[in-house]
Amino acid sequence: MSANRPAHLRRWRAERGSAAALTLCSAVLLMLLVPIAISVIIAYRAHSRADGIADLAAIAAAQAVQARDPEPCAAALTVARLNASHLGTCDVRANDSVLVTVTEPLPPIAGLALGTVEGRALAGPASLAVTP
Repeated sequence: MSANRPAHLRRWRAERGSAAALTLCSAVLLMLLVPIAISVIIAYRAHSRADGIADLAAIAAAQAVQARDPEPCAAALTVARLNASHLGTCDVRANDSVLVTVTEPLPPIAGLALGTVEGRALAGPASLAVTP
């Protein structure tokens, strides 16, 4: 009886069950890619947060340098601590600019600690600004 059927119908019968296999493969791929995408988004947000905290800390230290504070890095440390972050380095340079690095822990994903990210910022007097 199958010999009387057109060729395109015989091929369709041979491919029965392929939709289930394709659906299963798609579901597995989706289950692998979603956690990876979420991890990348979390890391990006943590890095942006670290950069923002480093900016604030560098500005606070640069203002302290301009005010002739003997410990300008103490202002950067205070800003980092108030933002629940860790001050990595605070380097006051000869031209009264301040380079600050801040480390921010990545939030754990599925109970796994993923490490830290670093933010860097440089702040100083307006006379050091580069004009385009």
